[in-house]
Amino acid sequence: MKHGYLVLMVLVITASGCIGGEVQISNWPSGYDAAVVISFDVEQAQATDITRAADLLEKYDAKATFFVVAGYYQGAEEVLEPLKTYEVASKGWDQSTWPQDYEGQRESIKKASTMLTDIGFQPRGFRAPYLKSSPETLAALRDLKYSYSASETGLLPRVEEGVVKLPLSVAYDPFWNEDVKDYLPLFYLAFEKTLDEGGVFTFYTLPENVDSRFEAFLKHLQSRNVWVATGSEVADWWRQQNQLSLKIVGDTAVVTNNGQSSVSGATLTTKKGFVALPKIAPGESVRVKI
Repeated sequence: MKHGYLVLMVLVITASGCIGGEVQISNWPSGYDAAVVISFDVEQAQATDITRAADLLEKYDAKATFFVVAGYYQGAEEVLEPLKTYEVASKGWDQSTWPQDYEGQRESIKKASTMLTDIGFQPRGFRAPYLKSSPETLAALRDLKYSYSASETGLLPRVEEGVVKLPLSVAYDPFWNEDVKDYLPLFYLAFEKTLDEGGVFTFYTLPENVDSRFEAFLKHLQSRNVWVATGSEVADWWRQQNQLSLKIVGDTAVVTNNGQSSVSGATLTTKKGFVALPKIAPGESVRVKI
């Protein structure tokens, strides 16, 4: 260790020799080109629907996040039992009575959180009913210590009010409906575009809509260099990645951890590939010859 820097022998996944503006901190860990969050809105799903979705995900070892309207399952909590091995997030207490004011939203989110916690889940994420998110929603989530919100469109996450805003890419409506199946290629095009741009592809559907087309997409994911993660995993990583800063000094990249926790799995993106970085402790930097 010299002058607070760790001098490294680094793994170059593919050969690179780019400097300056051609080097940046990668969006995603471990050399992945993009992230994918498979999410479900659990509103009126029956036990058979949820079991079918969970079984198919297990078949492909795919992670997913289920946003549950908690009030709809009061007294029927056993329907959610197949989700014990998946991330369960909140979609409020009752979609039909989603309020617009801070106090009302906070109460809906808190009531849903209490029920989900009581039956063994630990909701850290939230999706607003009908995607009707507002500054009041973020304030309520912040005050209730939620990690992220998945209610708005976009390409990359961002942090507001201390809450990670996990962007949505595509809704299930036009792509899984038998009457508009010709739109399915657009779903794949949207995914490939997100992959090309290094974003996060968050698509959402209903457990009732799981069918052979959904399974085909799970197979397609296995052919791409993407990180299939839960909403919480993406939110946690984005906070870590945002702790890092990059400075180019001659032919050396200096990556500094400006946060309060260690960062593992970060990489540099160069013109020809990825450079894997070691675990970086808070306040420390690593120097990499580029």
